[in-house]
Amino acid sequence: MKRLQLILFLIPFHAAVFGLNITIIESQYIHTGSVCDSSWREVVTSMGHTPLIVPYQTLDDSLFFEYTDVLIVSEGPVGISQAAVVNILAFIKTGRPVYLQSEYLPNYTTNIAFRNIVSALGGKFEWRNVFLRDIHPVNVLGVYATTPNQVQSLGYYWYSVSGKGDCNMINFLEFEGEYLGFQFIPDNPSYGSICTTSDENWVNERTSLELMENILFHLITPPPIPVEQQVSLGNDTSFCIGKNFILEAMPKEVIYMWQDGSVGPDYFVHEAGLYWVTTELACGDVTDSVFVVSEYCDCPFFTPNVFSPNSDNINDEFSAVPSCELLDFSMLIYNRWGELVFHASDQYETWDGTINGKDAQSGVYAYMIQYKVGDGEMKHTYGDVTLLR
Repeated sequence: MKRLQLILFLIPFHAAVFGLNITIIESQYIHTGSVCDSSWREVVTSMGHTPLIVPYQTLDDSLFFEYTDVLIVSEGPVGISQAAVVNILAFIKTGRPVYLQSEYLPNYTTNIAFRNIVSALGGKFEWRNVFLRDIHPVNVLGVYATTPNQVQSLGYYWYSVSGKGDCNMINFLEFEGEYLGFQFIPDNPSYGSICTTSDENWVNERTSLELMENILFHLITPPPIPVEQQVSLGNDTSFCIGKNFILEAMPKEVIYMWQDGSVGPDYFVHEAGLYWVTTELACGDVTDSVFVVSEYCDCPFFTPNVFSPNSDNINDEFSAVPSCELLDFSMLIYNRWGELVFHASDQYETWDGTINGKDAQSGVYAYMIQYKVGDGEMKHTYGDVTLLR
């Protein structure tokens, strides 16, 4: 019900454990001179993991699941098979991450595979504008620019295509307001993530082994969705019957529409049920929901701690004002010797400071209030009040 924004996915390996088995699909299947696979092998080794470069046809069955913690498909312009796409999707659904290299044309099968896999994982993505030239510098964004290495930009990026995803898509490469690198974080916390960049030449030329390390790091330890791409109603909750309860959508600075068509960041809840709110952010429409249950709670009373029955019409009487609707009520007031001096069975009845028609002495008096609310359980509250003359 809740969209969980997790820093760590529940994947079969613990992200803090080094020595993961990382399978790299070779890059010579189409371009015999490509060294993308060996670039990734260098990065994997430098981070303390175990690389294994395997033939492209390895993707056509699921045997690689048995020995793979992270999958890297290092070549973009290949004719990736439908069987390979099915297996990559199944691999991600086991909780393990994938880097799937894309290239500069939207109709490359790897580009199509990335889009379709994102869709199968519950997201949205589209390829947009093609850049048929050397573009630089390409800016590195967010935690990809800082963790674990400082990498502000790429000085070489040759031909590319931009893309746009929904609010579960983290954009980490940017050029002239267009995004070129992506990591999709599924809503399902048991799934792994999938990452791509839309040019392999920067990898082939070893433009930034540091950025490759950052990408691998965030595949293994997925970052949280940026706050500006989130909407939150908080966790499932409860409210006390008879009390005002307000759901507050965060952040406040956007336009919200609730399940009944009302608008605004705040929603007054009067009964238990499922509530949801939708807003349009730069990355698309975002919805969050929360289930609210109702319960009978203690009913606080407003009681003054001092009253002065001197007929000046200011604080002349003592009363107990409930904060909720009552089914039953009684109030007993005692003097310092434990003698009953006043009894009320009506919540609107007040004590005027007299005992049997005579003024009570100044001093401290104890009271006990007994009451029932909607659950029928008798409840008690206690206190004292000072009478001044």
